[in-house]
Amino acid sequence: MVLILKSSVKTSNTALSIIRRDPILDGDNGGVRFMFDTAFPWCVPAAAPVDGMSVRDMAEVANGSYRVAASQTVTYAGGGFDFSAMTVDPAEVMGSAGCLSGIYSGNQYFMVNGWFKFPSLGDWNTSANLFTMFCATTAPAGYPSEADLLLIGQQVTGPTLTFRRQTNGAGTIDQIDLSPALHYGRVAQIAFWRNAGGQGARIKSAGGTTSGSRAVGSANTGNFAAKLPRWGVTESTNNLAGIPAHQAASNMRLYRGWIEDLQVSGRDPLTVLDADFAATIARGVFS
Repeated sequence: MVLILKSSVKTSNTALSIIRRDPILDGDNGGVRFMFDTAFPWCVPAAAPVDGMSVRDMAEVANGSYRVAASQTVTYAGGGFDFSAMTVDPAEVMGSAGCLSGIYSGNQYFMVNGWFKFPSLGDWNTSANLFTMFCATTAPAGYPSEADLLLIGQQVTGPTLTFRRQTNGAGTIDQIDLSPALHYGRVAQIAFWRNAGGQGARIKSAGGTTSGSRAVGSANTGNFAAKLPRWGVTESTNNLAGIPAHQAASNMRLYRGWIEDLQVSGRDPLTVLDADFAATIARGVFS
């Protein structure tokens, strides 16, 4: 049930604040270009997602969509999308068309956020082929073959969660690798950002915080303006049908995420991420 209060009179007070659909949107100055939350029925129904369904944008810029391979079932569990029964990729939440265009045409200062339940240690990707959890590409080879904003994926080396930001529209990247050791099997916030202070990546869960950084680096010369950000079991680099380790790595859940143009919002990433973590954990809707 939703309670709606409607006034019979108009106000001329232009200083009144707009009620946003998520507290993290307060003060973003329009910088959040797409946002979803699987435990918010206005955004997606609390049911198994189906191919082609709309994912309503909580930032109310433009809606995204959901894509799942034919014959595949993704269940709704723990307040999110559970990929553990998948045998073929992809199954992904896709952002809205054009939500990356301002980032590309600006100074490419941005933040990507995603909430996942991590695989267990035994299910973490053991293949030499990356298992991608976020990207903006569709080619099976991923960023080496087309322009990308960012790839986040499970890497056997380490093992690590790797964050790879393309700089030349091809295989040249800036890379940050983080250990998932504190976060196996936990609901975790993962994030990457690039601003004037540099590039950063972080995983935060009830197990603790793991983070890394590097210099700001150069902007990507590859044109990713028309690409769609994708969270979940993506098509790029993943091969569930051919690589058993990728089937195991898909034993995870997806809950929440957003894309933010930091040039527009002007916000400090860590301040926003800490507020998001506290608010999301306090909701207690993901498991």
